[in-house]
Amino acid sequence: MKNILLIIGSIFFSFRISAQSSVKGFKYFEKAEYDKSIEAFNKHLKEDSTSSVSNFGLAVIYSIDSYENKDYFKAWDYFVKANASFSALTPEENEFFKKYFSERDAHRRNRTNRYNYDFEMKLIEDKLIKYVREENNIAIAEHFIRVYPHSKYYENVVHIRNHIEYRTAEKTNSLEAYHNFITNHPDAAQIPKAIKACNILAFDLAKKTNTINGYNEFMKSFPDADQYFEALKIRDQLAFDLAKKKNTIESLDEFINTYPKALQIMSARAILRKLLYDKAKEVNTLEAYNDFISRYPEGDFFVDIFNLKANVLGKTIAAKFDGNIEAISWIKGFDYDNKKDFAGGICLSPSGNVIIAGTRNKTDQEGTESWLISLDANGKILWNKPFGNKSYNQASLVHFTADGNVMIAGWSGSSSDTSYRNSWMFKITPAGNGIWEKTFEGSEIKDFTVSSEGDIYTCGYQLDDSMRIKTYLLKINSDLKKLWSRQYLKKGCLNSTALNIKNELICSSGRWIWKVDKQGYILSEKNIGMADSVYSVSLLNNSIMYSGSRNNSPLVIKQTDTGLAAGEIVLPEYVSYKTVSCFPLPGKRLFLLLNSEVGVKVVVLDDKNHVSKSVNMSGCKIAGQGAVSITATGEIYLTLTAIDDPSFEDIAVVKLTF
Repeated sequence: MKNILLIIGSIFFSFRISAQSSVKGFKYFEKAEYDKSIEAFNKHLKEDSTSSVSNFGLAVIYSIDSYENKDYFKAWDYFVKANASFSALTPEENEFFKKYFSERDAHRRNRTNRYNYDFEMKLIEDKLIKYVREENNIAIAEHFIRVYPHSKYYENVVHIRNHIEYRTAEKTNSLEAYHNFITNHPDAAQIPKAIKACNILAFDLAKKTNTINGYNEFMKSFPDADQYFEALKIRDQLAFDLAKKKNTIESLDEFINTYPKALQIMSARAILRKLLYDKAKEVNTLEAYNDFISRYPEGDFFVDIFNLKANVLGKTIAAKFDGNIEAISWIKGFDYDNKKDFAGGICLSPSGNVIIAGTRNKTDQEGTESWLISLDANGKILWNKPFGNKSYNQASLVHFTADGNVMIAGWSGSSSDTSYRNSWMFKITPAGNGIWEKTFEGSEIKDFTVSSEGDIYTCGYQLDDSMRIKTYLLKINSDLKKLWSRQYLKKGCLNSTALNIKNELICSSGRWIWKVDKQGYILSEKNIGMADSVYSVSLLNNSIMYSGSRNNSPLVIKQTDTGLAAGEIVLPEYVSYKTVSCFPLPGKRLFLLLNSEVGVKVVVLDDKNHVSKSVNMSGCKIAGQGAVSITATGEIYLTLTAIDDPSFEDIAVVKLTF
């Protein structure tokens, strides 16, 4: 201390008069009279605000830890000013500082003033940052950040400020506090913690209110929260419980539509399915059944609803019938998606079940698919399935085979246009499971017959190179290998065939009837009368029965196996109808299936070929002779296409007993 005073005294008179206040400041400083020292330095700064000496002195005093009025911010500010004027130090001031630093720290006696200035700067700066860190005060940190944006400690102090702010928010522990912290300090290292804490608080608040809106608001505001899926799960359960409590179609519908991914969707659908089922049964209308089926095309209640709808639709179709309608044991109607459905063929299994082959429009794309429906003897549905992998598929015929399976035939192609069609057959089990499927030559199969050896004769038509329709016959074996095909010169379509006991194939097409051998070669042929047209052929004991029309009236021609005439039946009272099929009934009676542009008529002839009973089925049409199947006891099963209007057609199945 004494040496410094001597140094100060030795240079006192070397300073110019205006600087002597700064010298006094150092004198007071060495005596620890810091207030007087500050007063002296300030006095000098009023005369020379850039004085490096006085600014330096003030910086040192305000940085003294033991000084009760210490202010590390002021210390740093004064030192910055002192450093800015360092280059303006006079020789006397340089000499003063050299001696001052030498006495202040012996290790620095040989260092330059520049070095010592920098050394003092670091001391003050270290004290300042230490003060900021230890005070842990938001105002102090904010002041540093605001005043010293270029400080090398800026980022460090920002972190200190953020830490203090986060601890304050943490102590407050409110959504507002965390939200303010996240908003005001988006780059803070504590942001993940703040977000997590905010999410926990918000979720706890949602759980406390425990409402659907509360959880919705939480998920909307905090989509990335760890609790999001837990909130979603609870929200969905609340919504499901509310819908289940209301137990209405509207409430379950709303839940399913609003929360399609909820874990409770399956349960909600099950409840809704039951509600719709009960409503459909209660209302008992096609609209109610259609609504149910459109929602639940498979699963529980579907078969019940399908059967209930079949009953209602059947009654609607039968309302247009007249005649001996007491012969109708039951009638069922089948509709798919309120579109056009076409009836094809029908067959009976040895167990008494019914299989109908029809065609329906595809739901979500252009085209058609075959539609097979299996019923029990009472008309209750057992199963229904679509078939066909082409754009357009039509099933017209169905027969049970000797091996107990089901064979179906028709056509398939990329377009409904005849030029894009191929003959098509497939085989299924009685349960509706596919066995094989294959397309063949020919444009469409109109009839097929299976021999005792398992060979299959298919007939129909084929387009020649000039796009003319030619009668066509194909024979394949049980392995689906083609044995031969025949295209006859006659124009038109080969509609029907029947195998006699000699395995000769009897064929009919319009006015042309003929017989071929196993190789398809013609054995005999005949052109019938100009007014006659034959539609189908069947065998009755040892007789051949040709069904068709004469002068636009129903006709049945009976021949012996050798082709000799054995009688005719003409029904002129049913003008505009043609006979499609004829079958024997018990009691030497004959069943005739008639078709016209206005409807279908079934007629029973007594043993004298007089009409005994008939049912007029207005608004219906049939695909062909395969539309009817008769049991040995005379029960008749018939499949029809019921025309409601040009836009809607449905499949109908009728059981009759005469």
